[in-house]
Amino acid sequence: MRDLNLSLPKVVVLFGAECTGKSTLSRALSLHYQTLYNPEYVRLYLEERHRLGLIASEQDLTYSEVEQVALGQLISEKQTLVQAHLQKKDYIFLDTNLLSTAVYSREIYGKQPVWINQAIAEQPYDLYFFLADDFAWQADAQRSTAQSRTNFQQMMKAELRRRNIDFCPVSGSLQARIAFCKDYLERHYASQK
Repeated sequence: MRDLNLSLPKVVVLFGAECTGKSTLSRALSLHYQTLYNPEYVRLYLEERHRLGLIASEQDLTYSEVEQVALGQLISEKQTLVQAHLQKKDYIFLDTNLLSTAVYSREIYGKQPVWINQAIAEQPYDLYFFLADDFAWQADAQRSTAQSRTNFQQMMKAELRRRNIDFCPVSGSLQARIAFCKDYLERHYASQK
C-alpha cells in the first residue's frame, strides 16, 4: 500500500512473547493518540472456538488452523489500517503481527504456511517496539508457562535480527513504557505529520 504514495498512518507493531504487555500497551497508546489498535487475532479465534464448545481448551490449536489464524491476522491488520487511513489517523498499533504467527508456528509445529514470509515482507510495518519480558507472569487460558515465555522471547528477538528488522526495546513499568513510546514516536515521526 505504501507504494501508492498514500498518506497512511504509521504502523507500529508491539512485538514480543506472550505476557509482555503488548495488549495493555497497544490499548494505552491508541487511547493516547485517539487512534485504532488491532488485537491479536489468535486470541480472539481461540476464545470464540472455546466459547462455542468446538475446542476443550483455549490452547487447542492445530497446524491445520494456523493458516486460518495467519489469514485472519493479516486481514484484520489491513482492515485496521484502512479504517485508520479513512479516519486520518497518524498511527495504528498492532498487538502483535503476522511475524509472531510465523515464529510460533515454526516452533510448535516445525513449519509455517508457505505464503507467510512473502506476506510479512509486503506489510507496511513502520516500527517494531520489542517489549521486554519484565512484567510479572500472569497465567490465563491461552498462556503456557513463564519459562515458555522466556524461550519464545529469545526466539522473537532472534527472528527480528535474522530478518534484519530494526526494533526499539521497551521495558519497565506500564507508565515508563507509555512515556518511552510516546517520546520515541514524537521524536521520530512528529515532523512527518
